[in-house]
Amino acid sequence: MRVVRRNQTGYAFSDELSYSSLLDAARVASSVVENQSRTNPIDVTRRNPPQPFTLQNPEPLMLEYTKFDLLQRMDAAARGVDSRIVSVRIEYLDEVRDVLIGTSDGIYVLDRQYLASITCAPAAQAGGKRGSGFSSMGGRVDADYFARNSPEEAARQAARQAIRLLEAGPAPAGPMPVVVAPGWGGVLIHESLGHALEGDGIRRGTSLLTGLVGTRIASPLVRVVDDGRWPNGRGSCAVDDEGTPSQRTVAVEAGVLQSYFLDKQNAVLLGLRSTGNGRRMSYRNWPIPRMTNTYLDAGTSDPASLLNGIARGFYAAELGGGSVDTTSGNFNFAVREGYWIEDGRRTRPVRGAVLIGNSLETMKRIEGIGTDLVVEQSRGTCGKDGQMIPVGVGQPTVRFSSITVGGPSI
Repeated sequence: MRVVRRNQTGYAFSDELSYSSLLDAARVASSVVENQSRTNPIDVTRRNPPQPFTLQNPEPLMLEYTKFDLLQRMDAAARGVDSRIVSVRIEYLDEVRDVLIGTSDGIYVLDRQYLASITCAPAAQAGGKRGSGFSSMGGRVDADYFARNSPEEAARQAARQAIRLLEAGPAPAGPMPVVVAPGWGGVLIHESLGHALEGDGIRRGTSLLTGLVGTRIASPLVRVVDDGRWPNGRGSCAVDDEGTPSQRTVAVEAGVLQSYFLDKQNAVLLGLRSTGNGRRMSYRNWPIPRMTNTYLDAGTSDPASLLNGIARGFYAAELGGGSVDTTSGNFNFAVREGYWIEDGRRTRPVRGAVLIGNSLETMKRIEGIGTDLVVEQSRGTCGKDGQMIPVGVGQPTVRFSSITVGGPSI
């Protein structure tokens, strides 16, 4: 039960679906409102929101023995790559969630959401050195997804990464040209721009993007999109957790800020409309502005050409975790797998690299965007205000004229 009065929120929940417990929760939630008055009944006829995509046989409905067989096959495939693979950790997760929302606006909708993911993390060891790899599969997918996409190959890719990193040397250090690989590299956009676009920070004036709609904040090559209807996307849904239909929001077009990511409450306070970005972890939490599937859109460059002309630089094949201060825009990202770029070619693997910079300065240094857009749908989980939710991130291959790479001096 959620009651909103301007910028105040009253919230209460019950694990028991009885009339009396729900009425008690309503009384608690409405205590935020002064001078309560009697309300009139509203039409709460259930509606069927249009689905962003259709699943014929959702993966979470597979038989348990079939899921266990997937894990065994991946384990064998990873260990078969090299005798130096000493351990393999594989995790499978799936869920079916029914979200029923009724509001005083007359919205009454039910959305059934399916989600499945597998992660594989092999570890290699030799000569006192260790290397770790990682791969993931899944999303809001059909059961035949694992027939069309090989779990064994995903495990082998992770194992090969672990072996490559056994031989990794120290990372380069200092400002230099940086190329970031497609797919999970989009977590850089998610963190550096996405959180600063969320409506609560805009409304409070704590985001560095407050009041900048219509202002150039990035390279003219940049289009940033949040799409709650991306096919099979980890952050996709028919409606957000306030019952607003999900949608595609272009936040940045040709480098110019166009829109924020808004829930109902912050949209009203800003004199705007919700963009379908009111999301919550569960019924125990109230919705706040959150991303769905956020990505840097495809450009026009041949991905291979983006290394041309770089005498000494850095290639981030896969990013790890990262964080950003949405007030200042300062960020840092660990690099799980990185390489030197020397004379226009990707060469030696490195370990321990960190990308360090400022959001707006770095976005203006984008000088090439590939055609190879990949939206990662299998592993993104975003935390905010103690709430963890599934999200998608993505990008094509992207070249920056300069980012500071943290690492030991060479």
